[in-house]
Amino acid sequence: MLDFFIGKIALSCLPLIVFAIGGYLALKMRIFTPKCFKCAISSLFSKNERDGISPISALCTALAGTLGVGNIAGVAVAISLGGPGAVFWMWISALFSLSLKYTETVLAVKYRKIEENNICGGPMYYIFYGLGSKRLADIFCILCISSSLCSGCIIQSNSASVAMYRSFGIPHAITGLFLGILCGVIVLGGIKSISRFTSIIIPITSAVFFALSLIAIFMSIDKLPSICFAIFKNAIGIQQISSGVCGFSVKYAIKHGVVKSSLSHEAGSGTSTISHAASNTKSPVEQGFLGIFEVIADTLIMCTVTALVILCAYPQVSFAGSYSGVDITSGAYGEFFGVHGETIISSAVLLFAFATVICQSYYGMSCVDFLTKNKNWRTFYVLAYCVCTVLGSVITFEFMWKLTDLFTCCMIFLNVYAILRLKNEAEYETVKYYSKINQRCKLL
Repeated sequence: MLDFFIGKIALSCLPLIVFAIGGYLALKMRIFTPKCFKCAISSLFSKNERDGISPISALCTALAGTLGVGNIAGVAVAISLGGPGAVFWMWISALFSLSLKYTETVLAVKYRKIEENNICGGPMYYIFYGLGSKRLADIFCILCISSSLCSGCIIQSNSASVAMYRSFGIPHAITGLFLGILCGVIVLGGIKSISRFTSIIIPITSAVFFALSLIAIFMSIDKLPSICFAIFKNAIGIQQISSGVCGFSVKYAIKHGVVKSSLSHEAGSGTSTISHAASNTKSPVEQGFLGIFEVIADTLIMCTVTALVILCAYPQVSFAGSYSGVDITSGAYGEFFGVHGETIISSAVLLFAFATVICQSYYGMSCVDFLTKNKNWRTFYVLAYCVCTVLGSVITFEFMWKLTDLFTCCMIFLNVYAILRLKNEAEYETVKYYSKINQRCKLL
């Protein structure tokens, strides 16, 4: 029953939602315009002296939730299940998801509230205060909590433990115990403690991973033309037309490319807007621009270089289906850099996974706080989260990927419904912001 719902309904509808709604919002919010990208770049350097975390710290925290196993293991799983064509559909999904990320971020900042000296926001807030539906807001919180325990905790811990055991021989349980204890210590410090950690670890780890990936790609520069051709060929089924299986092949490339892309950059699901809402920015639109940069950095850059390294290492990759995404990616980098390459990638997996574990726990705690003001439930959630981090390191997680797909799709369905209902609010904020920019230009 679960396989039927995920495979036949959820994953089949997701590409339609991303492409149709994303395209519509892109036109309405004027996403693909030179002014939009110019403002997005300038927002990276904006400063604010208000309470809360800085906009760039909020971005780093959001990136901590997205730059994780989805970029390393998730890309490998997408290629394994959907072939090289899945990479193409990851790109297309990311482009159409820019408007989803922008709109949900604008709404999250617009409808955020100050509770107990903390800035709180996210989909549950604009669903409740914007749509006036406490029931739908509660349902979203339950889905987000479940997703944090599954994709944000168990899968990340499992992938990190696999990487540590593969490269260093460290027992899975030891890695899980280390992550669980350290996670509890940092998370109890609140959003400022989390943002300080992610603001340091994410830029450094991303830079090392990106540089290593570029070196590997340049080492196989002669393979790039054929790999690019394979990506586009598999994406539109050129090879399969003569054999009559074009529809089947393309369906799987689209399905797994879109869903793994959505899992990676989280656009549409709304979870990363919880971090963006905690920013001390005065402008919802400027934080929305940072949301756009989040998708670009996550999928169009990091996922792309990971995919190219995998395809350079394994040009004849099997499409039979495999869930050992970390093994595939680590092995690919090992093809270029030997044992040292696998060691570096395993370390990157550990750091990315740990940052995601911390960030996702904050998302879950925010949802618990929205559901109830009883602090005992927050404490119970943190303890349960740390226990799941330890358990995730020693269990088989094929079923967890299915649950992750399920929770991701359900959150996207609910959040996109809210976005569509509140789209005029986001458009109003956008028009007002552009009007201020035009007035400044006239004064100058």
